Amino acid sequence: MESFDMKKILISALVVGCFVLAGYAYTSIKPDNASIAKNTPEISASNKVAGAAKASKETTADPVPIAPTNTSSTKVNKRWTMSDSSVLYKNLDELVERADYVFECEIIEVSYFDYNGGTNTKLLVKVMNSYSPEIKAGEVLTFSEAGGITTQANIMRRITPKFGVVRSITEAEENEEVILLRDGRALTKVGERYVYFAVKITGSGWNPIPGTDYGAIGGYQGQFKIQNGEAERYDPEPQTGSKYSSLKMKKTDFDKKLRLALENKK
Repeated sequence: MESFDMKKILISALVVGCFVLAGYAYTSIKPDNASIAKNTPEISASNKVAGAAKASKETTADPVPIAPTNTSSTKVNKRWTMSDSSVLYKNLDELVERADYVFECEIIEVSYFDYNGGTNTKLLVKVMNSYSPEIKAGEVLTFSEAGGITTQANIMRRITPKFGVVRSITEAEENEEVILLRDGRALTKVGERYVYFAVKITGSGWNPIPGTDYGAIGGYQGQFKIQNGEAERYDPEPQTGSKYSSLKMKKTDFDKKLRLALENKK
């Protein structure tokens, strides 16, 4: 009798443990600055470029475009996803050495899509000034970067199967817009200007994302925002303890150092 009771106790404990694990999967990603949410592993252009990893040969689904409802009834929250960058580029020389192309551009179109377990941003950029002869001023190029806008329903669809949780998606989750910020970096916007240290993804061995051709080296590490006469890349140090800086400097000084780095590469 005691043996039978002990079996019942063990089975009950296992069942409770499964429910606790399922609950953790659902609640571990918290909005805003309450915590830094680590998203499920993403196979995106900027993540692969960041880690200098070669493309896998696995079959992937087509990208799913995201069209946020933006209605007054839509709930919106922001969450951080942790960067998986395994390589840090501490100066312009290191970025130039790794990049295939360097150019200054303006963002002319932004859209978002879910692909292969992650949320991404698709950018159309117009080249304003090129430091690489292969890229010409006036060209329009397509970039992708990790992070963007999706829905809570899409997040639940991709994380719950990993924990063996089966439940229906609610209407509230379908209407809940989620903004995923990589290491807290604000989403890229139309009209902003950047200098990109870039690699070509399509046909080059990098993990391809359909419809996008280029990615920045190290994600935001190779993306310098140009404004108020200065050049600066995003520095996540307050959130992640990063060991590299924004390299903020006057645009004139940035151009001089960049040209010198390009000459040294030759």
